[in-house]
Amino acid sequence: TYSSPDGFSSSQVEGLFSQVRRMFSGTYTYCTRKYIQGYLDEASLRYNMRGYTNKERFRVFSELVFS
Repeated sequence: TYSSPDGFSSSQVEGLFSQVRRMFSGTYTYCTRKYIQGYLDEASLRYNMRGYTNKERFRVFSELVFS
């Protein structure tokens, strides 16, 4: 595993890619070029919020919806 001086490692990228791969083989079995950015944005959001509690997730989403 590669780790850069600023703390990023290749395992983080591999984790995101594996989640994207699972999304496309399970949830989204077909995608078009038109919607691919939205799917990748969703995967990125899910990956970045993986350590949040349900209460924290609700707070973030309510701020996005009601602001």
